[in-house]
Amino acid sequence: MKRILAILCIVLLLQSCGGTAHLLQKEYDGKTSYEINKYYGCCGCYAFYYNIYENKKLQSQFVAEMNCNFWSPTRFSFLHGTEAYVCVTDSSYEIPLTALEKKLFLKLDSLAEGMNEIKYSTFTGFRKPKEGEKVRSSALK
Repeated sequence: MKRILAILCIVLLLQSCGGTAHLLQKEYDGKTSYEINKYYGCCGCYAFYYNIYENKKLQSQFVAEMNCNFWSPTRFSFLHGTEAYVCVTDSSYEIPLTALEKKLFLKLDSLAEGMNEIKYSTFTGFRKPKEGEKVRSSALK
């Protein structure tokens, strides 16, 4: 009986581990919408991320890991396959921020206040990662 109870507890823990909290979802204009989420893993690491949709199709995702420092804040573009970009705070960007991204970074600043040292509103754009630079390997689902 104890063995069955132990197995049941382990199964329940594994099923309840990790997940996504949906924080905000809004329409930006007639064809563009966005959502901001918080992802948390079983290991205790968590990340904020936003998705931008155009005509209900996912166009880009920004992911910033908050407390484990595994990788740099990363933006994924889904226009031509999946391409990863690193956020920058200087003029080295290849892709400048859009008005919507600026708005979302201000919102992330308020959501993440006191949780880490990143100030999202200082980002100026995105560039391809340099060799050896840590970026997230895949987008969040």
